[in-house]
Amino acid sequence: MQARVAVLCQELSRWPTIRERIEAVGGVAKLDELLVAVTAARPSEDSLIRELLDEVARIGDTIGLPSLTTELRGPVPRVPGARTPRVQVAWVCPAARCGRVELVEDTRAVPTCVIAGGARLAPYPPMSTSP
Repeated sequence: MQARVAVLCQELSRWPTIRERIEAVGGVAKLDELLVAVTAARPSEDSLIRELLDEVARIGDTIGLPSLTTELRGPVPRVPGARTPRVQVAWVCPAARCGRVELVEDTRAVPTCVIAGGARLAPYPPMSTSP
């Protein structure tokens, strides 16, 4: 549970526009409830925090960020039958070696990866190359 909170904190800290995207789909009340519960940090509320993390994760799915409360490594695969955004929302590690995510709206150009020899990050969701 603490790892999920840490990932969420990191993402919200790095990308302030995530909160705006959560707000746009009506999920900011759940996010704020989670942040208050985490701040209170009472062990008796662990189950509430887990429930709220799951709800915020579902909101992340809705806005095209399925790794909002989990530490994923590399590009997130498309899940059969799952809703995916019709447009690219992020750039991810081209070598699937780390959890780096750069939101398209926060970048001016395609970011590159030093570890992958300066390769451009891969689009997320993966764009289909078939017509």
